[in-house]
Amino acid sequence: MEHNELLERLKRLNEDLNCGDKEANTLIHELTGHYKSTGFDLMDEYARLFAPVKTSPDPDSAKGGPVDMTKLMVDFSEGYTEFVAKLESAYINILEKRRGAVDLFSKMVSLPFPEARILFLTYYKNMSPEEVRDCLYISRATYYRSKKAAIESLREIFENG
Repeated sequence: MEHNELLERLKRLNEDLNCGDKEANTLIHELTGHYKSTGFDLMDEYARLFAPVKTSPDPDSAKGGPVDMTKLMVDFSEGYTEFVAKLESAYINILEKRRGAVDLFSKMVSLPFPEARILFLTYYKNMSPEEVRDCLYISRATYYRSKKAAIESLREIFENG
């Protein structure tokens, strides 16, 4: 794993671990409603958002004839399948992000002291360098030296599997 990629993942660690719970719960609720035999809640929401409202002649039609409702309804039903697939994809993305964050967190806290504690306080607790130094009673030089060593150790852990 590249150094910059690791830093970005560390910066998003707290968000990836904790945020998205409400979003994930909403998505799983909607998806489970879809898979029940009476999954009308999700269909109702999809219909509210995307139902065709056309009943008048198509202005693009040269003849100005009636609207092809069969085509509109086929497009609508195919769109529902895509809608559910997008919800599933969004839920899977949340799960993968959280799984990666849990993996990063477990590797981070497996580092020796004070490296693990510095990364934990900096990236999970979102404390400033001054707050971390005050909490751990370490000097500025020790903080930055240990943080750099911790990130390098973490990068090596990811590289070596």
